[in-house]
Amino acid sequence: MKNKYKKLLAGVLATQVLLTTGCSCKKDTRIPSSYDPNTGVYTIGTGDTLTGISKYYYGTREYYDEIAEFNGIKNPDVIKAGDKIYLPSIASLCSYVIQERDTLTQICKSKYGKGDIETATKLAYYNGISNPDNIWVGQVIVVPEYETLKNFVYVAPTPQIPTSYVSLYRK
Repeated sequence: MKNKYKKLLAGVLATQVLLTTGCSCKKDTRIPSSYDPNTGVYTIGTGDTLTGISKYYYGTREYYDEIAEFNGIKNPDVIKAGDKIYLPSIASLCSYVIQERDTLTQICKSKYGKGDIETATKLAYYNGISNPDNIWVGQVIVVPEYETLKNFVYVAPTPQIPTSYVSLYRK
């Protein structure tokens, strides 16, 4: 139960980052009739699978394990029609809470299969982290789909000289 609240909190915190960066975890805009958006409860229908629900609701099959874990389902292949499950927010699925001894390189290796400095640096910049080595336990980051990260372009802000300093050098 504690893990469920941790994921919900991570989703809420990640929403702040999503508003500024725009996570590309693809979400299908069609809502199944057995889903109640007010409660987040999905009633499993005959023939439903977690991979199918994941594909239908999130636009990709890859989140079926997260749905199972979120609902305490031990075997994702065994669900019954009529059971009610919670569908985690897309923000919580795209977010990651930094754990002790984590590095962005390790997170990239785990998520994307690429543990190189370029990918880690892009992930840092994507999350507004100026130094990839400067992360802390409990920090919530957004881990977007690889295509989004690969195409992400970080543009460093141009340093601004305060106008009071500019007037000192005018003749």
